[in-house]
Amino acid sequence: MQEIDRVFTQWPFAGVRQMCQYLVSLGYSVGNKHVRCLIILMGCKPKTSTPSPENKRYPYLLRGLDITGSNQVWSADITYIPMCKGFLYLVAIINWHCRKFLSWRLSNAMETDFCVAALEEDLAKHSIPDNFNTDQDGFRFLQAFCWTKEFASPRTGVAVGWTMSLSNTFSAKLQVQKRVHERL
Repeated sequence: MQEIDRVFTQWPFAGVRQMCQYLVSLGYSVGNKHVRCLIILMGCKPKTSTPSPENKRYPYLLRGLDITGSNQVWSADITYIPMCKGFLYLVAIINWHCRKFLSWRLSNAMETDFCVAALEEDLAKHSIPDNFNTDQDGFRFLQAFCWTKEFASPRTGVAVGWTMSLSNTFSAKLQVQKRVHERL
């Protein structure tokens, strides 16, 4: 227990498996279950990340809202696509009512320009939505664009599950198309 306490004090992020591997390397005969029980008995808790006080939390405006209109809620999500040399970043803007991708853009740099361009393209085609939802990644381009517009941002730092799965599915389809194109 003294060794666990010493290691945990030095590396508070170490989990049960890391701790077990370390103790076995020192010659102790322990397993994951035994180490887990000792850590719980000692009351060791991992030091997890804490949010920055500069990151404001906003009330989630979409909770309990029935989405009945086409331009009622839009969402944006940013993900990355691994390439041979680096990454491509994908932004997708989604209409929640019909679950349709309004626009998407690819960029080789994580900058706000391509995100704003995708949003401006949508705003040129459609009217301004009542709400525009992003997760934490999308908040940067919201700061660059949305505060000058007339729609609300229901940001809480938590993305809605199906929005994430839609954009992940879209990203996966793009990756498959990229692989097929590379074979040709």
